[in-house]
Amino acid sequence: MLSRSRTGPSAPSHRGARLALLAVISIFLAGEGRGDVDVPLDSWVYRALDRLQASGLVESGSLSSRPISRREAARLTVEARRRTAERGEKRYDGAIRRLEQEFSAEIRDMDNHTRTSYLRPLDEVRAEGLFRDDASDPYNDRGRESRDGLNTRMSASSRAEWGPFSGYLRWEGQHLPQDGAEPEDASGRVDEGYGRISLGNWNLTAGREALWWGPGRHGSLLLSDNARPFDLLRFGNDQPVLLPWLMERLGPIRVETFLTRLEGDREGPEHPYLAGMRMTIMPLPYLELGASRVAMFGGSGRPVDWQTGRDIMTGRGENEPAGPGDQLASLDCRLTVPWSAQPFQLYGELGGEDMAGFFFSRQAYLAGVYLPRLGPASLLDLRVEFADTDYSRREGYPRTWYTHGTYTEGYTYDDRFIGHHAGTDAQDLYAEVGVYVRDDLRLWVAADRERRELSLEHPEMATEYSLGAEWTPWERLTVSLAFTREETNNFEFVSGQDRTGNRIFAGVTWRF
Repeated sequence: MLSRSRTGPSAPSHRGARLALLAVISIFLAGEGRGDVDVPLDSWVYRALDRLQASGLVESGSLSSRPISRREAARLTVEARRRTAERGEKRYDGAIRRLEQEFSAEIRDMDNHTRTSYLRPLDEVRAEGLFRDDASDPYNDRGRESRDGLNTRMSASSRAEWGPFSGYLRWEGQHLPQDGAEPEDASGRVDEGYGRISLGNWNLTAGREALWWGPGRHGSLLLSDNARPFDLLRFGNDQPVLLPWLMERLGPIRVETFLTRLEGDREGPEHPYLAGMRMTIMPLPYLELGASRVAMFGGSGRPVDWQTGRDIMTGRGENEPAGPGDQLASLDCRLTVPWSAQPFQLYGELGGEDMAGFFFSRQAYLAGVYLPRLGPASLLDLRVEFADTDYSRREGYPRTWYTHGTYTEGYTYDDRFIGHHAGTDAQDLYAEVGVYVRDDLRLWVAADRERRELSLEHPEMATEYSLGAEWTPWERLTVSLAFTREETNNFEFVSGQDRTGNRIFAGVTWRF
């Protein structure tokens, strides 16, 4: 458990440097050096932990940098159970019991101070079908392709841990129907797969994985799973740590960085690098602050040397043709107000697509509110979220976000926005209500309105109405259903061209 004591002995100033060095060493050496695989971004676990955190039952975890490991999810589950016992809270017992079942092995190891090695050749199997009728691809769907007609997918995952080493693999096969001149297609790919080595609190990951940075849940300004997962190197600490001495006042800290190369056909420089770094701190139990920075650089015909690294770190040459590349940054916050009558969570992200001195400019923003329950009962939850990448256009800088003069495909990977799915010069308003009929059955209804490319003469206006259900009749089985109605005005930015379509999704997941 993280201690948050605010007191400490005074020390002569000449000891400051030595204590700072000890702080760095403590981050690297603290912990058990245990390898742990991550909870995939599309897992139900995050929604359950979000609800517990917004209710004030999880204080010490950073859920705005995802994924988190199974070990960290288990630690947060134990924390939630302890706090419900302390407060006599019974409304979330069902959700906590489900988490305890999912992470029973990790919780047992934590209780016994053991490390169990294992190999699960078959961990989870999924079968999914998506019927599309004059509708677009689902967003935040890991860059998957679909066509009008019946699209089917099957996936199987494996995971293993041995001492400080761990690994995860999920293979996915899909069948796409014939669509006009496009023949039907059957193919497979590694959706996610990585190996990891852990040293103390730090993990080094190599392989393919999806990332999400920021407190938004419908979208994120810098990193989301709207595009397909990266082939990357990632380094960071999974469990937030406290630094010694005066730096303890910052609260628990989590840091991570990654480097990837964007493969595939691209206009402009091919195969550019994408690197990012993020840090979150929790100066108060219910307040989390984050800072993120990403940069696209290099690629065919563009140098990558020490000067490139210096310019990226300092923000030099952002608007110059020979500059280092495309840089984005953001600051975000999450505030939890755990009132017994009505808990709620406020969150926001402010980003910039350019540098102005030592601070970014040409902003975009995201803001949201989440209520883990409505009133005294835990039957309902509510989320409302708004994102605006059009603010810089209204300030006189159109088509700034996710675009770049050198990297002409912009901030995309395989034709999908890496950040918020709404894209350039856009506004997006999303609302969702969840109904927890039973501990194992959640129904939901949602509405999403997007205004895209507002700098064009005929912006596209898209509205989606969705409803769905997720049912876990047995511990190992989950059934998901969803229906979406999509209405688009000025489709493909043509005046008066409207389109109406539907999507129907059904999925079954079996956990071994």
